[in-house]
Amino acid sequence: RQASLLPQADPKRRFSEIPDLDLKATSIIIASKPNGLPPGMALHAEFLALASAGVDGEQMLRGAGVNAAAYLKLGLHVGRLAPGSRADIVLVDGDPLNDAADLQKVVGIVRNGRFFSAIGLIERAQQTPIVE
Repeated sequence: RQASLLPQADPKRRFSEIPDLDLKATSIIIASKPNGLPPGMALHAEFLALASAGVDGEQMLRGAGVNAAAYLKLGLHVGRLAPGSRADIVLVDGDPLNDAADLQKVVGIVRNGRFFSAIGLIERAQQTPIVE
């Protein structure tokens, strides 16, 4: 279902209609089951699927952050922005609380306290030789 929301995917359908999760979900955890997409794309497809099923932006981001960390028993160490926590931040162009598609508009990340622009990372990846 999630993969159908991405233009380059051709998934198998599991539901005949979009479920309304907004009324049923009190707490979710984002963790994609393999669906034939690369891990990053699978995560974005899951975000889009949850948004189309009525899950709001805050629930989705909590599901990928604090809820996932709690499920993995990482407590207060990851999944949140707070003093003493280890936080990697993805910077996007837009407001993912209002539009899940904005999560795909990555402009940079902060990892271990260092900023990396999306363009710089793409250029670096293109210059790195592929080892087989």
